[in-house]
Amino acid sequence: MGIGIDEAKAALMETLQDLSADDIKELVDFAAYLRNKSHRDGALRQDQLRALPASSLAALTSIASLGGDALRDSEALYDEPSPGRH
Repeated sequence: MGIGIDEAKAALMETLQDLSADDIKELVDFAAYLRNKSHRDGALRQDQLRALPASSLAALTSIASLGGDALRDSEALYDEPSPGRH
């Protein structure tokens, strides 16, 4: 069984007594990272899946319909001489 939060905080405070100022700054940065990570992860868990009706795809097809020929464009890209090739 792990230690409780109060014991963990007391152990952390005791450990801080032996750390240099640079190490304490690094620890504060790491604590801020952990706090931001937990907020970010919580937001991701809440919004992992959003169901949308199939009719909402119609709007996306009009955005993607820009015309052109993807195969021809990609082949032209590879047919162009690169700066190091002759």
